[in-house]
Amino acid sequence: MAPIVTQARLFGEESISYRSCYNRRQRGHRFCGRLRRMRSNWQTKGVLLLIVLLAFALRLGPAFDNRFHPDEALFSSWALKIAHGENVLLTGVPVDKPPLLIYLTAISFFFFGQTEIAARLPNIAASVIR
Repeated sequence: MAPIVTQARLFGEESISYRSCYNRRQRGHRFCGRLRRMRSNWQTKGVLLLIVLLAFALRLGPAFDNRFHPDEALFSSWALKIAHGENVLLTGVPVDKPPLLIYLTAISFFFFGQTEIAARLPNIAASVIR
């Protein structure tokens, strides 16, 4: 059986495992410090991911309360045309807004169907990221 190559051997150091970092003698080892930083980095990313998911969930509630605003209905109708492949470049349509939102809504219609939540999903995602 082939020997297991730890990350310490890749850096040219003696073999040391994560569990041995809890040993009092090796706690000050360079590799143990790297492992602790990597672990805290993943914990930070996990907390940030939970915050973003919570913000996304909180934004979903008001999305179902109201019907479409007239502008939202107009943009959704353009996105439906794109999603159905009728007028992909929207030629002959007086589009006065940047097209990224319209194309993202068309992609949402393509994947999730012709529903209100599919029309509002790109806006909700943009509001969470912002």
